Amino acid sequence: MKSTDLKIVFSTAFIFLAIMACDDSEAIQEDSMKFYYAETFCADPWEQTDVSTDEALKIQVSEYLTNLDIIFYELEILDGGVEEVCYACSCTSGRIIEVISTSTYQNILLENGFKLK
Repeated sequence: MKSTDLKIVFSTAFIFLAIMACDDSEAIQEDSMKFYYAETFCADPWEQTDVSTDEALKIQVSEYLTNLDIIFYELEILDGGVEEVCYACSCTSGRIIEVISTSTYQNILLENGFKLK
């Protein structure tokens, strides 16, 4: 094969792969759903060894969701939730965990305390 033929083959393959990648992202976007979870002081299902920072909480939740075989596209820690003034484990801390996933994982997320946003 000549070098120009190889360039044409590689260019065609690259364009094809780029088009396929765009189609996948559109499919993900169409099927994506937002879920949220109001963090509690100590009754959350993931390990709570050190969740004093948003980044530490993000790591804990990410590991938990991965262990449940949940594929998610975005995970954010938001402030602005209701911080309950009580000492029970079930009291909310005021941080909201927001996850973007697909409807495939809706039941698992709902069973584990997440709600649809």
